[in-house]
Amino acid sequence: MFEDKMRQPKSSATGAPDYILRDLDESRLEDVLEVYSLLQDAMGTDSVEDLRSFRRTVSPLTDPRVLPRVVVTSTECEVIGVMVGATLKNVGAGFIAYSAVQEASRRRGIYVRMRSRLLKRFTQDHGVKYVVSELDEGSWLFSKCIRDWNAVALPGHYEQPEAQGLQAKTLRLVAQPVNNGIMPGPFETLALVREIYEQIYRIKDAEGNESYRRISASLTQSGPQYEIERNGTNRK
Repeated sequence: MFEDKMRQPKSSATGAPDYILRDLDESRLEDVLEVYSLLQDAMGTDSVEDLRSFRRTVSPLTDPRVLPRVVVTSTECEVIGVMVGATLKNVGAGFIAYSAVQEASRRRGIYVRMRSRLLKRFTQDHGVKYVVSELDEGSWLFSKCIRDWNAVALPGHYEQPEAQGLQAKTLRLVAQPVNNGIMPGPFETLALVREIYEQIYRIKDAEGNESYRRISASLTQSGPQYEIERNGTNRK
């Protein structure tokens, strides 16, 4: 899962939008299937977990330690945007797993509005200190998060694990503070990654996972590099 799969949005047209933002009703299978189809169309099937796993991702009954937060954008006829997230209660973090906007509906400010609504949901969840995303370091969204949204790239190596029909992929883990939260250091980052692997990707034994071990080594080696990027500068 990684959020960053859209073109850069431009300013929305003047006038009232012809769409609404709402929370996903995960009990309605047709809604879940429509959202899933949009993600596959916008991101590609290789970038979206299998349907069985996705239904567990958006269900609040899957794990009491994880609270799904899914924002849907729709017109009178169809779903045109979705942002899938979850609150990780054990570590006080929000996680953005996916975001997609129908190609014909892009460049209308839909992504920014969905993100704003989702972040508001996260700030309402007790104990959430920051919101994290898995991003491609060369993407426009990575640059925007660092430059405009007070986000930081967390220390160490990071990769999406091979799980739920997804392939392992090197990305950056980016955190944006909320509720005046303090950003995690290397040890807190490792605890966060373990929570993501076990609760989002549902890997039973994170410490036995090769991707997790590489991340752990990058954070726990003697003299780790504290590469935290903020506003275009590297601080070690």
